[in-house]
Amino acid sequence: MNDNLQCIYLSDNSKCAILNVRKCSTECRFRCSDDKYKASQKHWREQLNSISVEQQNKISRKYYGGKKFW
Repeated sequence: MNDNLQCIYLSDNSKCAILNVRKCSTECRFRCSDDKYKASQKHWREQLNSISVEQQNKISRKYYGGKKFW
């Protein structure tokens, strides 16, 4: 893997795992380091935990089959 790109979606052969492109680019808008991904997930959990239980239940039913991952 190319260490200069540092993207969690980059495969061992420098192909993107989420976009249909031939080669990963350093200018990609979806590029995400491991630290950035973890921070994003933490923010997502904090946001969901900050809303009412009723709202959380609606979201979990609508998008996650009733399961709460936060």
